[in-house]
This record gives sequence, C-alpha cells and structure tokens, in this order.
Amino acid sequence: MTAIPHAGMALTSALDRFEHASLQVLEAVTGAGDADLGEALVEMTEAKTQAKAGVAVIRFADEMYEALLQIGTADALLAIEQARARLDGPRLRMLEAALGAAQ
Repeated sequence: MTAIPHAGMALTSALDRFEHASLQVLEAVTGAGDADLGEALVEMTEAKTQAKAGVAVIRFADEMYEALLQIGTADALLAIEQARARLDGPRLRMLEAALGAAQ
C-alpha cells in the first residue's frame, strides 16, 4: 500500500513545520528574533492539521487493508466450499486433511 509511506512523509513534514513554527513563537515571545507571533501560530495550526490528515490517511489505509484481507478470506472460504461440493469421497478427505494440516 503506497498510501502509508506517503502519509508517513506528510507526518514528518508536519512535525518539521511544527518545530520550526514553535521556534518562531519562542523568538516572537522572547524578542530574540523578528518573528511574527501571529504567523507562527497560524503555521503551527496548519502543521497540526497536516499531521491529523496524515494520521487519518494511515488509519483509513489500515482499515482498507483489513477489509481486503477479510474479502480475500471470504473468497477463499467460498472457493473451498465450492471445491468440496465438486469433490467425491477420497478427494474430499484429502482436501480436508490438507486444510486441517494448514490450520
């Protein structure tokens, strides 16, 4: 899934932006630099929103991955049931033995 690495990069970017903005807030409050407090606070808010979006993408991708696994499992179980319906006695016992060994 490519969404998770991209979201991870967005989170890293957001944390860097937040760190930079927090340093600007410190400069503005202490008078150590010429940073604008309002601009720095807006940047912090934007970084926070970016981080939340990255986390949301990761959660959504994880939910979709789990859903795909469930669909795959359901499809596999259906295929096994269909195969069982087509098999005669000895072949069915062989399939069941293989399935039991796999579990």
